[in-house]
Amino acid sequence: MFRLAAQSLLLATLCLSSAIAGPTDTEFSCAGPFGRDASHAALVQAFGAPNVSHEDVFVAGDTIPMTVVFPKDPERRLMVHWLDDDGRRGLGSVVIQSPAWTVGGATVGMSIAEVQRLNGRPFKLVDFLGSDNDGQVLDWQDGKLETPLPGGCRIGAVFGVNDADIDQVQAAPHPDGLLSEDPALRAADPRLYELTVYFLGAEGGK
Repeated sequence: MFRLAAQSLLLATLCLSSAIAGPTDTEFSCAGPFGRDASHAALVQAFGAPNVSHEDVFVAGDTIPMTVVFPKDPERRLMVHWLDDDGRRGLGSVVIQSPAWTVGGATVGMSIAEVQRLNGRPFKLVDFLGSDNDGQVLDWQDGKLETPLPGGCRIGAVFGVNDADIDQVQAAPHPDGLLSEDPALRAADPRLYELTVYFLGAEGGK
């Protein structure tokens, strides 16, 4: 349940930060500093040394060494996993849990209904049964978000549900995946918690 608690805290923080001062959206591009041949050095050059660090990050139930861009700014923070971590080069995946970045039109904090409209059709995600993969999108089902972004990268996503609403989602398990239009799921008001950008064939990709 650690992930669910973390998701609940993040969702509450997102609502509070939006009420205080909404961040300026930055459209993510899988080119330039975030292209397939990206490197830690290139990110330092693009964003400045004070805005780039290399540290152990807890992601999906595991601690992984990653490059972190804007490590001290929760509104813009994103994390990069390298195929070659020793050389810190070769983009494996980018993990975004902050609301400032827009990826293919999707932004952390969006409702599942908003993401379904953006996708153009219902999609399938992992059921909320207490695993590290809870709420992860399994299949965009040929929707818009399945189409690679300019530069050739793909979009992954994870949704979070507040602990107070989880019982109504778990009442009827869905071992083959949960559809985004499921009435019980919609009633729990899941929010987009994490966006992942990856290249096909890269470690951590599909």
